[in-house]
Amino acid sequence: MAVRGKGECGCGTHPGRCPNLHGQPAYGTGSRVVLTTAHLDHVPEQCDRANLKVMCQGCHLHYDQDHHARTALEASGQLAFEL
Repeated sequence: MAVRGKGECGCGTHPGRCPNLHGQPAYGTGSRVVLTTAHLDHVPEQCDRANLKVMCQGCHLHYDQDHHARTALEASGQLAFEL
């Protein structure tokens, strides 16, 4: 089944809904758009609908950028959490 339509990110990189369409050239870069499923709490095992949102790959990366930075610091041993 083909995926059609726009993502629903609302991540603030553009006004309103993301204009990128699955399979079409992305605005700004021209790369082919792939819609992805983002886990809003960054826990892949949490798959209830309230925790999932459709995003193009660019918006998904933008949404996850702080999480990716934090996990990179944790992996390098530069960030410690108190439990």
